[in-house]
Amino acid sequence: MRRVSFATLFGADPIYDTLHRFETSWLLPPTILAALRGLIALYIFTTIFFIWGWDGTHGDRKAIGQSFSYFTWLTYWGLGFYHLFAAIHTACYARTGRSVLFEKWPRACRVLHGWLYATITTFPFLVTIVFWVILFKPPFYKETFLGWSNVSYGLSRVTFSPIVKGKCLSSSEDACFTPLHSSNSNSNSNLGPHFRRKISKANNTIQISQHGLNSLYALLEIILPATAPHPWMTIPVLILLLAFYLCVAYITVHTEGFYTYSFLNPAANGSGIVAGYCFGILAAITVIFLISWSLIRLRVFLTGDKRKRAARDPLRGQDGYSGVETGLREVKP
Repeated sequence: MRRVSFATLFGADPIYDTLHRFETSWLLPPTILAALRGLIALYIFTTIFFIWGWDGTHGDRKAIGQSFSYFTWLTYWGLGFYHLFAAIHTACYARTGRSVLFEKWPRACRVLHGWLYATITTFPFLVTIVFWVILFKPPFYKETFLGWSNVSYGLSRVTFSPIVKGKCLSSSEDACFTPLHSSNSNSNSNLGPHFRRKISKANNTIQISQHGLNSLYALLEIILPATAPHPWMTIPVLILLLAFYLCVAYITVHTEGFYTYSFLNPAANGSGIVAGYCFGILAAITVIFLISWSLIRLRVFLTGDKRKRAARDPLRGQDGYSGVETGLREVKP
């Protein structure tokens, strides 16, 4: 039996290098594709640092450090770095007609880039679905800044104020809320101070015009590039990343004293309900992966796997490649 390499399993076989799948598009020339990705990366990082600046100048510096405990924020960082590196790779290809950085870096970097692409075309949809289905409580937001920041990365921003012996430690009455944990003090004795979460209400116009931008970025990366469908071996990688995040969420409980998402709290919901949510999310990411894979497969079929190559690409005008790589073999559309 022929031995299949690690790179081949994850769609990074050297025979596909000349396709420049991550640097080309069936619709946009490489220069425009690079510019679009660069603008999205700029917007994402501007959003992140503007929110941090706002928090730091409005008495909420702790929220900056706590943001790294949220799957929403981690996913948004992933979107930003993917678009940044994708813009750099595409710009280098547009200028030289070669995958300049990929050619210099170890082949494992191509695999990692493929994994990152799989996460940014699946996780943003999961974030948006979990918020609207599980976490969102109407009415819409009234504060423009919080409404914009929420819809920019898809999930409500949460601020916590500790409550000790029934007294809020914050000087602002508006910063005190019902504890995330059970009202029974015995169930909270091991967690120290109670925390409440603040979810501000959103503006209707902001919600309609801007919500789900993270999913929009993901959808653009499914539709526009000349990428191949995700290798099937990527599914275990996505599940493993979600398991790692679950560890982060419970480490946060024991180090910071709060649950990043209330449905992970067994004291309030019961262990069976929490397990049900976890398996539900596992099923959701599997379905989202299959939908993402199918959309990419459909796009490849409808476009004939064509791509707009750079002016200096030696294969420009010679689109003799019609196969779709799946990580294991080539399948004709």
